[in-house]
Amino acid sequence: MQVTPFSRWERELPKLVGDSRYKAIDKPKERRQIFDDFCRNVAEEQNRSKDRKERQAAAAEAAFLALLDEAQAWSEEDQEAAGSALPALSIYLPICSAHLVGQSDTAARVKLTPT
Repeated sequence: MQVTPFSRWERELPKLVGDSRYKAIDKPKERRQIFDDFCRNVAEEQNRSKDRKERQAAAAEAAFLALLDEAQAWSEEDQEAAGSALPALSIYLPICSAHLVGQSDTAARVKLTPT
């Protein structure tokens, strides 16, 4: 049985009536109170989970932006010493940086020149 925590008691009641656990509680007010408590608890947990995911995403984005800044700060000597991986990196970094700050048409504006 799937009870939707953001639904109304009246809408979920037909799902509950046939369950033996529903019948184990005699008082209708007590049944309603348990349902309301369940909905409140599930809603709070979903909100906490959403907040946690948003914080994790923001931290991951900040770490990635820091990595991009660090990669762009390489000196010319470091780029030459790094070898063949940098031509691809020099194309990839401007596109990724602009995408993360919300510029959707970046690929069209970035000049892709062979190195």
